[in-house]
Formats: sequence, structure tokens, C-alpha cells
Amino acid sequence: MRFLFACLLVLFAIGAPAVDFNDKVSEDPDDSEVEADWFRGQEAKAAKYRLGRAQATAEDLDDAAAREYLDEARQLLADGHGRGARKKALKGFKNHRYSQYADDLQHVAVLGYAKKADLSGMLESLVALWLCFPDHPEMDAAMRVALDAAEKRQNFSTLVNLEAEDPADVIDLEGESWRDEYNRVFRFLSRNGDRESIAPRASLGLARSLLISEDRKGFPTVRAAYESFLDDYPDHELTFTALTELALAYLSTYRGEHYDVGALVNAAAVIDQAEIETGGDAARAKVVQDYRRRIRAWHQDRDGQVATWYDRRGQDDAARIYYAEVVARDPNSDDARRAERALDKLGPPPTPEYVRDLTPAAARP
Repeated sequence: MRFLFACLLVLFAIGAPAVDFNDKVSEDPDDSEVEADWFRGQEAKAAKYRLGRAQATAEDLDDAAAREYLDEARQLLADGHGRGARKKALKGFKNHRYSQYADDLQHVAVLGYAKKADLSGMLESLVALWLCFPDHPEMDAAMRVALDAAEKRQNFSTLVNLEAEDPADVIDLEGESWRDEYNRVFRFLSRNGDRESIAPRASLGLARSLLISEDRKGFPTVRAAYESFLDDYPDHELTFTALTELALAYLSTYRGEHYDVGALVNAAAVIDQAEIETGGDAARAKVVQDYRRRIRAWHQDRDGQVATWYDRRGQDDAARIYYAEVVARDPNSDDARRAERALDKLGPPPTPEYVRDLTPAAARP
């Protein structure tokens, strides 16, 4: 009977998680077959481990020795020695694989890797913890530490500059080669973390990776990533953040005053949506005001330059239209004052030679 139970355990460990992971892989254009193969290998190792654990006897556990390794690893971690803590924990796990402290040793290994910003090692230990010990009581805590480490490595906030002179420069594009390491962490956590805090943050991390690595040609993919987040978490506390970053995505596609102004218009519309999510929070309201101020300034600059372009070519009617837009959008701005002076210089539009008689026919003599 015990052997039959162990066999069923192996089938469950190999079969159940694999189906979910592979389904997700097929939906994720940024996921590679190499990563999928790696995960399947981790599943196979975890299945073998769980079978060995099910068959282990009390004499094989060596709990006391495992506890010594655990205490030493935790002390090293507390003293700031992440590498030493990780090495001690993994050695304890290797020597006492089936002890009652095996899951705690893997957990400390995750923490040690995270402290040294070794995301590859951290993910391997985290996945081992998740596959081998699904009931580990501190699983969420381990995931949060891993997520913190990946977000710190991504360092998104330092790559955003809303005060950039050119809207296309609001995001510091970093390229793709460096992002794969923490994206593997984000992908794992977006699939398997809780949907209240871990999975949403990880999903936003994936969208950010696209935003800071794609050029204008990749914008549809970036937009789709943020819209997917908003579809999955429409009422989440991060919805406001996702909307402001979607606005950044639009701004980064703006090509300048000689091109379509739609990027600025769309960014402004997204910020209008973000305002709904401020919830009366003063800090968020200020963010909305800052975005509107910058978008309005860029739009004013664009319309002012277009108006000047028409003005210099003697196309007075078109120039008047754009100067008037500048004045109407923000009458108290320097751009508006310049536009008003230009309008005064142009003078009123000439009176048409023929004015259609709007008098009703019945009232005519």
C-alpha cells in the first residue's frame, strides 16, 4: 500500500504542475522553450525527491544535525553573510534531505541568494521549495523576498524621467539582454503567487520590462502587457500605477512636432482614467497633475511650432487655428501669451466677399 501511495504521489508531482506551466508558456510570447525545459527538469527532480521522502524512515532523517545547519545558516544571514548562509543551508539540505527542517533549509537558501542579488540561484531554490514543499508555511514570505530582489534589480523608478525635454525620453531604454534573469522570477511569481499582492506585482514587473526595453516599434506589445494587467486586476491598488505607466508608454512613442500628435492625446486620455483611481489620495492626485502639466506643455510646444510653421509660409488661416488652440488649452501659459501676440500680428481673418443671407424666406420683402 505504501509503495502504491508513493507511485501516485510521483504521478501527481509530475503531471499536475506541468499542465498548468505549459499552458502558460504557450500564452506568453516572451517565454522560451529553454525556460520551459528547465522547469520540466525541476519538476522531475522534485517528483524524485518527494518519492524518496515518502519512503524515508525515521532513522534516515537526522533532524538534530539538520537543525544545527539551519541555526548556523540563519545566524549567518542575520549577520549579513548571504553567500555563507546560502552555502550552509544547501549543504544541510544535501546531507539531510529528508529531515523535518529540509523546507526551512531551502527557504534560507532563497534568502541567501536574494541578499546577494543572485536571481538565478534564488529562483532555483524558490522553485525547489515550491515543488518539493507545497505546504511550507512561509511560502508567501519566500516569494515576497524573491519579488523584492527582482524589483530591486529592475530598478524601474530610476529609468523614468517625466521632466525630460522630449516625451520620447521619458523612459531610459536599456535593451533586452539584461532583463531575462529577473523576468524568469517575475513569470514564475505571476503564475504561482497569490493574486492579492505577489502575482499583480510580478505581472507589472513583466510589463515594465517591455516598457524599458522596447523601442517605438515594440509599442503594441508593451500596451498589450499593461492592458492585460488592467484586465486581470481592474480594482487592484496597482491599477493607478499601471495606468500612469501606460501613459508613459504612449509618450515614449511620440516622434515630435512634425508627426501625429496622437501619442500625446492618448497619454492624456489614460491619465484621465488614472484620475478616477486616485481615490482621494493627495499623492496620487499630485501625480495626475504632474502628468497633465507635462503633457499639456509638450502639446502646447507642438501646436505652437506648427502654428509658427504655417505663419512663416503665409498660411494665415491654418496658423490662426493652431495659435487659438494654444490659447484655449492654457490661457495663462507663456505659450498662450506668445500665441496671442502672434494672433494680434496676423489680425482678424478677412471678411468674406459673400455672406449667405440667413434671413428666413418668409421674412424677406
